[in-house]
Amino acid sequence: MENEIISIEHKSVQPFRTKNEYMYAMKKDLVNWFNTLYQIGMTEENFFQALETGVVLCKHANELRKYIIKVADSPDAFIPWSRLKKLPIVSLPDNNLKYRENVERKSFQARDNVTNFIQFCRDLGINDVVLFETNDLVERNKEHSERLVILCLLEVARRGSKFGMLAPKLIEFEEEIDRELEDSDEDENDNNLAQNENNNDIDSYYESESNNSIEYLEKDLNEPVIEQPKQQSRRKKADLRGLDEIVSIKKIIEKDNIKNKKKQ
Repeated sequence: MENEIISIEHKSVQPFRTKNEYMYAMKKDLVNWFNTLYQIGMTEENFFQALETGVVLCKHANELRKYIIKVADSPDAFIPWSRLKKLPIVSLPDNNLKYRENVERKSFQARDNVTNFIQFCRDLGINDVVLFETNDLVERNKEHSERLVILCLLEVARRGSKFGMLAPKLIEFEEEIDRELEDSDEDENDNNLAQNENNNDIDSYYESESNNSIEYLEKDLNEPVIEQPKQQSRRKKADLRGLDEIVSIKKIIEKDNIKNKKKQ
């Protein structure tokens, strides 16, 4: 059985108008699941009668225990690390679950089998809120008894799927949605990381430039300030005279230059 590849027929999921319809759909999914695993001829009509002796439940508990031990012995060989790190913490008994076969319905032995299975569920770490009581399956004397049994079995299947065991289609749909959400979150995280790295590069550049500017500024501030002597503008006397006088002076200078050239 361990080497066989088992698949459950894919069926469309339709919206349900009432809780009873939804419960019936979950029960039908569990029936298909149990029949695929153990070929016991279970139907929607005899679902609870097939389970109330506790025999099928205890067999399933021991089968699930094998998967858990297999993963514990060599986890990398069976489950990817992305799923392995999310495995629930379980506390299994040292030996297989003890139970009695060929017991009568509603007998003490049947009750004992169911009680042992419920304890196994606790060892799996299933919350008490989801667990059913022995009478919920054996007697089904409460309004919500059948609902508790169905929800608990789905939770057991959910735990088993994390260790590589075949799961009902509803659980497979849940896991598929979870994987899509995880992939979407990873893509968003990668984009955010790339954006952050880009922003960090820009921030580093501006920080470096800012530090250089501050360094230069501090260097300038620390250097002693040497006052340069002011160059006084030398004004010619002609500067203070009128335009006519300037022109006359230029003419006189030109005449002197001509006289000097003739003498030479």
